[in-house]
Amino acid sequence: MDANLFRQAARGFASGVTVVTTRLESDVYGITVSAFMTLSLDPLQVLVSIRQGNRLHDMIVESGRFAVNILAEHQRPVSQYFAQPGRSTCTDVFPDIETFQDATGSPVVKDSLSYFDCYLATRHAGGDHSIFIGDVAGAGANEGRPLLYFSGDYRGLREWGAPAPATLDLWYV
Repeated sequence: MDANLFRQAARGFASGVTVVTTRLESDVYGITVSAFMTLSLDPLQVLVSIRQGNRLHDMIVESGRFAVNILAEHQRPVSQYFAQPGRSTCTDVFPDIETFQDATGSPVVKDSLSYFDCYLATRHAGGDHSIFIGDVAGAGANEGRPLLYFSGDYRGLREWGAPAPATLDLWYV
């Protein structure tokens, strides 16, 4: 199987945009992640996949905690910041990105559409990634529309057709 064909096929899957963050002592770090899902209601758990050897991966293993921030459509600059490779960890805060802390102390991005603050429950190997399962210790939700990623670009939802129920389509943001 050709890796380029695999990547091309994967571009056909629209996903929400998340930023996964953690804190290790005074160091904070995060990356933009598309591989996220809710996993269980009993216990409350989520799943996220992070490439092995990534700074965030190693910090989650050591700290035992992470937060998943589901970005709203106006937060494209937040996603782009966290998608930059080679960034260093920050001390306590990220530049120009407001955060707060919930149960675990991991940074939660202010004004995210929603978030899950987690303690690491288990880690499983998944090829060149680790699959982290988190026990949700805190969560929150705001009104708004999600930031989406599809076919190599950011998108948003746009309502069209006035009568309820409204139909949704994708648009560029």
